[in-house]
Amino acid sequence: MRQLRSTSRYLIGAILGVIGGTIMAQAQTEPEPGGSAVEPAIADFYIGAFGGFNWINHNATIRPEDFNTRMADMPASATLETGAGTGIQAGLLFELPFSRVFSLGLRAGYQSRGGTLETTYTNSEDVVSSDQPNVDAAVLSELVADISYLNLLPHIKVTPSSLPLYFIAGPSVLYPLDATYTYGETVVEPQGATFEENSRRTRTIARGDLKTSTITPAATVGIGYDLALSSDVGLLFEVQYSSTLGDIVTNLGGGGEWKTSTLGLAAGIRFGLFGETEAPPVVIVPVEREPVNTDGRMRAAAVVDGQLVPDLTITGRRVKATEAYAFLPYVFFARDTATIPSRYHRTDRRSMREFNLGDIDRGDALEVYYHMLNIIGMRLRDNRKARITLTGCASEAEAGDTTLGLRRAQAVADYLTETWRVAKSRITVVGRGLPANPSLSGVDPRESDRENQRVEFASTEYSVLAPVTLPDTSLLAPAGIVRFFPPAVDTNNLDSWSLNVMIGDSLIENVETGYGPPPPEIDFSIAARTDLELPNPTAVTGRFIARDTLFQEIGAYASDTVMLRQEGRIEEERNVVAGKFVDVYTLLLYSFDSDAILDFTQQASTLMTSHLNDKSIVSVVGHTDRIGLPYYNQELSERRAQVASQNLGVPLQVKEIKGLGEKRLLYDNALPEGRYYCRTVTVTIETPVDAAAPVNP
Repeated sequence: MRQLRSTSRYLIGAILGVIGGTIMAQAQTEPEPGGSAVEPAIADFYIGAFGGFNWINHNATIRPEDFNTRMADMPASATLETGAGTGIQAGLLFELPFSRVFSLGLRAGYQSRGGTLETTYTNSEDVVSSDQPNVDAAVLSELVADISYLNLLPHIKVTPSSLPLYFIAGPSVLYPLDATYTYGETVVEPQGATFEENSRRTRTIARGDLKTSTITPAATVGIGYDLALSSDVGLLFEVQYSSTLGDIVTNLGGGGEWKTSTLGLAAGIRFGLFGETEAPPVVIVPVEREPVNTDGRMRAAAVVDGQLVPDLTITGRRVKATEAYAFLPYVFFARDTATIPSRYHRTDRRSMREFNLGDIDRGDALEVYYHMLNIIGMRLRDNRKARITLTGCASEAEAGDTTLGLRRAQAVADYLTETWRVAKSRITVVGRGLPANPSLSGVDPRESDRENQRVEFASTEYSVLAPVTLPDTSLLAPAGIVRFFPPAVDTNNLDSWSLNVMIGDSLIENVETGYGPPPPEIDFSIAARTDLELPNPTAVTGRFIARDTLFQEIGAYASDTVMLRQEGRIEEERNVVAGKFVDVYTLLLYSFDSDAILDFTQQASTLMTSHLNDKSIVSVVGHTDRIGLPYYNQELSERRAQVASQNLGVPLQVKEIKGLGEKRLLYDNALPEGRYYCRTVTVTIETPVDAAAPVNP
C-alpha cells in the first residue's frame, strides 16, 4: 500500500507537470496582442479513443460468513472494511459540441475495479503451535477481488473561455464483464503457529464468482487539458474521479455493503469531423483619432488638467472614518409562518456578486440590520472555513406546531445555499420551541412572543457575526483618471467586448462592457481610499477583449502602461471637537430584561478600546426599550451602563455613567429588532489630539 501511494504520487506529479509545461509552452507561442489569431473552428462532432490508469479504493462491510457459513462465529474484528487496488481503463469517445464552451459526450470502454481488502483479527479457535493445542494468534484476512466492467459515461463537457482546461461530469453505468474472488487467511503471529485444519500458516477459505449487480450506477467528474495539434486533431490529458452509488455485489449477508471509488489518469486523442477548417482571422483596421491606433495595441494615458500624460500622481488626503454597527444575528418571523419577511433585503444568484457594503445607506443601524442575510452570505463565501448553526425558535403562542422552528431555520438555510451558494455541509439546521434565552414579559406577552419567533445564528468564526463597518464614500472622489483608447476590430465578427484593468497585482474585471463597436475612449477613475497605499510606483494596464456571438474571444489587446505614484498617505479623519477626538459607539447589545452583554457582541469592545488610552475620558449611557415599567427600565439601563464600563477593560477617566431607561428611544419599538437595538449603551470616548496613540492598537 505504501509503495502504491508513493508511485501514484509520482505519476500524478509527472502528468500534471507535463500538462503544465504544455500550457506554458503554448502561452509562450501565442501571437502578440493585435496580431492575427487563428484558432480551430468547431467541428460538427468528434470521435476518438482514450486509455489510462486507475487507483481503486474499496469501502465495505464484509463478514467471513458472507463467503463461508462455517465462519459464522468469527469476531467483529474479522470484518473487512477497506482495501485498495490498481486497474486500467480504455475505450472510445464521442462529443457533440453546441459551442466552444458546452458539449455533450459519450464514452464507452473497459474498466477494472479490482483490489485487495484486508484486516487483522485475533483467532483463538483453530490456530495451534507445537507446544499447545490452541493459541491466540494474529491472523491476516484477505479478500482479493478481480472485477471488470463495460463503462458507459454520458457526460456534459464545459470549457470556460478564460481557462485552458475543461471539466466533465456525468452518471456512469457499469455493466459487469467478469467478477471473481479469493478469500484466504495467513497466521502473522506467533512464529511457528499454523491452522489446525491443514498445519500450514495459510489457508484458502473460499474462491469463486462474485454475484454482481446487473447494472451499477456511479457518478464521475473530471478535469483535463485539450492540446490542439491542428484544426481538427487534439490530445486529451485528464484526471477523473468516480464513485459507485450502490453496492457492487449482491451476495453479502444482511447489513453488508461494498462500494468502490476510483482516481484515474487518462490520455486520449480525438478527431473533428466536418465543419470549417479554421476561423477567419481578426482584422485590425486603423482609425484616425488621438492617439492614433495603427499597430493593434490599445493606447492608454493619464488625464491631468485636460491633457494626456504617461504618468499619474495622486496625493494623500483625509477621508471620513468608517461607521460601525452592532450586528444582531436574529431573523424575526410573523406568527405561525416560516416565510422570511419582506423587510429583510435579499438578492438573487446573478446579482449576489455585486453586493457591496459600500452601497448600504449610512447612519441607521436598522437599515444595516435588514441586509443581514446578504452580509452573512458574503462573509461565509469570503471565509470558506467558517461554519454556521441556524436555530429556529417558536413562541409560546405557537407551541402547537412542533415543526415551525425547524422550518424557519430551513428557510434561511435555503436562501444561503441557493442564492449565496454556501455548501450545505457548512450549515447546521436546528429546530426548537422557545429560544435558549427567551423574552418573557408579564407586562406585554404579545411583544415578547414576537421576539421569540426567530432564527438565531451562531458561527465557529467571529468574523461571520462581527460588527458591520461601512466605509464612508462621501469624500472618496476620484483621485485620477486613466483613459483607454480601444482598438478597432472587424465588426463582422464582433458581438460584445469588455475592458479589464490591472493595478499592480490587483485585477478589476469588466470595468466597462458593451455590445457592437466600442466607444472611441473609456475613462477609468481611480478612487482615493484608505486601502490604496502605494509606497512604490505601480503599473496600471488594461486588456480589451473582443467576443463573437458565442461569447468566444476573437481578440485580446493589451494597453500601454500608465505609472501610478502616490505622494503622502491617505488617512482616516476622526471627529474633532475642542482639540479632542470624539468617538461614539453603540456596539453592545443586551437580552430582554438583562444586563448581561450578548455573547455575539462581547468582542465588539475591541473596536472601542482601539481608540482608548490613559488620557481618554469616557461617558457610558444605558438604554432600554419601551416594554416594562418606567422606574424598572431606569434601573436596568443604569446596570447596563455599569457592565459596559467594566467590559472595556482598561484604566478609565470616567466622565459619567448613567442610564436613561426608556426616556430616549433610539429606534422605533414597533418591531422586535427595533427593541433589541434599544437594549444597548452609548459609549463616548474623548481623547486629546496630542495624546491619541491607543493603548490597544
